[in-house]
Amino acid sequence: MLQNRFLAVFFILFSIQIQGQEEVTYYKNIVPIFNENCLPCHRSNGYGPFSLDNYDDVAKRAQFVGYVTQQRIMPPWKANPEYTHFADEKILTEAQIKTIQDWIHQGMPKGKKRHAPEAPNFDANSRISGNPDLILKMKEPFLIEGKNEHIFIAYAIPYELEHDTFVKAIEFVPGNRQLVHHNSYQIFAVHPDVDLSQIKDYFVFSTDSVDAIDDEHDFSFFNMYGPKGEKPKEVFHNGWLPGASPQIYPEGTGFYLPKKGVLLMRNFHYSPTPIDEYDQSEFHLYFSEKPVERTIRFAAFKPTGIDYSEDHIIKAGTRDTFEMNIRLGGAVSVLFINPHMHYLGKTFLSYAITPQQDTIPLIDIPDWDFNWQEFYKFKKPVILPKGTIVYAKATFDNTMDNKQNPFFPPQDVYFERGSMTETEEMLRLVFLYLPYRKGDENLKL
Repeated sequence: MLQNRFLAVFFILFSIQIQGQEEVTYYKNIVPIFNENCLPCHRSNGYGPFSLDNYDDVAKRAQFVGYVTQQRIMPPWKANPEYTHFADEKILTEAQIKTIQDWIHQGMPKGKKRHAPEAPNFDANSRISGNPDLILKMKEPFLIEGKNEHIFIAYAIPYELEHDTFVKAIEFVPGNRQLVHHNSYQIFAVHPDVDLSQIKDYFVFSTDSVDAIDDEHDFSFFNMYGPKGEKPKEVFHNGWLPGASPQIYPEGTGFYLPKKGVLLMRNFHYSPTPIDEYDQSEFHLYFSEKPVERTIRFAAFKPTGIDYSEDHIIKAGTRDTFEMNIRLGGAVSVLFINPHMHYLGKTFLSYAITPQQDTIPLIDIPDWDFNWQEFYKFKKPVILPKGTIVYAKATFDNTMDNKQNPFFPPQDVYFERGSMTETEEMLRLVFLYLPYRKGDENLKL
């Protein structure tokens, strides 16, 4: 009898507690969280495998969404926020996670649609709100033959505009999201007399080595030389890796886009497939209303302290560590930072030491994931004076404990042999930067 009274009191108190909670509704409380953190990928025609842009799609996956957000699996963000904070961090707050949990526990009430904020206006296949000013697309779908082999191509996309302009944001949109492994590209201004109709589409590399890229061969093959041998002039250099977000540059920065030019994908890699598939990737460019005063620059650093004339191997069943120490020859303002490894990568840490012996934290990735290789944008430029040492340390795990290991059981894996395939390993640290200018400390990104 006493036990029954105790249970009755418990359920009454529990009901009072639930009734006392503020109702969490989809339109008022969930939509704002999803608009900011989920919809750039999870929407109709988005990158994600399913849509989360309406009540029905969210409600039927509510338990799954509740789990992956509570465990911080989604949204994906690999950089340690306790080491460095970046702009546009994809990290839910504890309050946002609790809001999602409360909504699920309350039975996922809809609420009133008028309480929902306006949805962001994404162009098809884009993660930038608004329509691009220019789309540069591969001319025809490229056949990725089902030979279970890595394919490396160079592909040219010529274009001509009414006048020169400036670009404030750029987004690479892979046509085949499963097979596009990476893409390194440049934009060139060509001589006014170059006939763009004679620009060839592509050629396939016979090797997987990054050393195969050759300006003289490529410019000649694609017919990019002027009538008197005038070389094309590079105006922009960048790259894309799985998980990388579109790049939006701060006001007054970006790059110059010449009236007549060629976007040349110098190093476009497709992963192996057992069946024939196709890809028709494209670039979305967003123009600046004002002239760009400063051009974004690109720098990629390799490991130091190793002899590149010899083969280096990460032995099966072992873990290994590699480092880089780079002394800067001039003062720079770093806007974006991008670490790069393949599937054996495990951790990545980088910081800078100034000539005054100040330590500047750059990035810490305690749990590397090949599928989420972001170009992390600082909240403000990181100022690195001339003579600064940029240090990075990366660990590689070639054991059975590494769930991303491409081999089972583990095999010996070459490191820094020049191969770009994911079955060999490499280490890079990429900066997108500006030569330092007084006042950069106050530039908001």
